[in-house]
Amino acid sequence: MPGNNCLNYFLFILGKKDYSCAEITKKGLEKNYSKEEVQANLKVLIERNFVNDLRLAENIIHSYQSKKGINWIQQKLKTRLVNPEIINTVLAQNEPTPDLAKLKQKLIRKYKIQDFSQIDYPLKNKLVGYLSNHGFRNAYQLLADLEAVKSDETIF
Repeated sequence: MPGNNCLNYFLFILGKKDYSCAEITKKGLEKNYSKEEVQANLKVLIERNFVNDLRLAENIIHSYQSKKGINWIQQKLKTRLVNPEIINTVLAQNEPTPDLAKLKQKLIRKYKIQDFSQIDYPLKNKLVGYLSNHGFRNAYQLLADLEAVKSDETIF
């Protein structure tokens, strides 16, 4: 890396992957740059749109949305030191909206449910875990909504 300049260091590490503002600040302080120098260079990076927490959060969500649950993604964003307000905003915008009839059919087939209104406690816990792992935030409310949905309950 040419030079010993704080801005050059930030540009060097940003060339490898995206970082949040807090991560950039932490890395600069770990490299023994002064707090004022780190803050001034971070401001330049934000003005030039090299560092953007909102963009980082959206990218992480889109990368993991089909593979991981919402709680895992939220924890990942927290470990990347993204502002909690940004996390909540982006997660609310990207929350999946299920087709309740299809979801109910899938759960009936997967768990061999005879009567959706007569679910025992252990099965309800399994369903809540499944829904939570697949990105649905309020699984108990979703189960109540699924119970109200009329669908063809024929088991194959």
